[in-house]
Amino acid sequence: MTVTGRASGAKGAAAGVWMITVCAFLAGTSKVVEASVELCLDQLMKELKGHALAVGRQGRRLLVTMSVCATPDLPFGESMERVRVALSRCGFEADELEVLSATPRTEIAEAIAVGAEPHLWSSTDVAARLGISRQRVHTMMQTGKLPHADCFVGRAAGFERARIEAFAREREESRDSGGDG
Repeated sequence: MTVTGRASGAKGAAAGVWMITVCAFLAGTSKVVEASVELCLDQLMKELKGHALAVGRQGRRLLVTMSVCATPDLPFGESMERVRVALSRCGFEADELEVLSATPRTEIAEAIAVGAEPHLWSSTDVAARLGISRQRVHTMMQTGKLPHADCFVGRAAGFERARIEAFAREREESRDSGGDG
């Protein structure tokens, strides 16, 4: 397995608390079958209890967002190893682990303080944007009429705001042009 880091995750990152997203590229030989993926994601979240804030899946990529303490010499190595071990225990075999993003926690706090738009929306946010109920959001997800969640925090779905905005625009355009919507 290859372990790489990029963005601020490269060697020499400042010491302190960081929010990182680790991507695991699943091997074609992973024991996990489609029907059991959600159960395995729940198990992965339990394995990383106290470390992972969210886990999600996009095709053959598993995404784990976690809060970590980094040192300049070994920015995220311990966390990457923790993710690798947890993946293995859950039946996932990863070809590669990579730090996709790394943001100092102080920057996140500053963004919240100035009222920055959240990157992820809850199903309540999605329902409000689309003008439907939360139950309808889940039904549309299950039937493939709405993009699947990008991550889960426990059982709560998290949707990338940009993807939902694009979906909503397409839905509105389809409705305006006489499509199903």
